[in-house]
Amino acid sequence: MLMFDVLYITVLYLINAPLLMYSSSYCNITRSMDFTVALLQRLEKEEEEEEEEEGSDQQSLAQLVEDAYKVSLKPWHGWISSAACKVRG
Repeated sequence: MLMFDVLYITVLYLINAPLLMYSSSYCNITRSMDFTVALLQRLEKEEEEEEEEEGSDQQSLAQLVEDAYKVSLKPWHGWISSAACKVRG
């Protein structure tokens, strides 16, 4: 529930943000939400696969987060940011 509270507060801030900050903030919140959706989709898929096949190899949470990062945020980050965002499991 905390994640949704943070998103709600952020969206309220963006609605009331000064015009100069709006474009950058909107871009950041959009990318953040893209990452959140990508991660939740991977978690849901992992749960469905777990129910279908017991004993199958499950991906770690760190791997799921890294996969979500690669498809949603990595295209926007330079190599330094990408290296800093690497999840250590």
